[in-house]
Amino acid sequence: MCSSDLSLGATLHHALTATSIFGAIPDDGPLAALRHLLESAPVLATDLRDDEARLIAWCLRPGRCDRPATAALVADQLDRLTEAA
Repeated sequence: MCSSDLSLGATLHHALTATSIFGAIPDDGPLAALRHLLESAPVLATDLRDDEARLIAWCLRPGRCDRPATAALVADQLDRLTEAA
């Protein structure tokens, strides 16, 4: 089973940093926002801990089958992060 959704990684990034992986998203209309998202590569915030950045990067890998197959796998990794903190 391959994951096809980047949203969990984007949501984790926003929860931890209060910033988007796509930088400032234009607010002058939905088409401008969509174009920005489609043309921008995700960028991780520099203030993430290494283990947080690795987890988010795993969720954002370009290949669908290279990402976590289930949210449960991500939840397990999040549990490990909180134990390590």
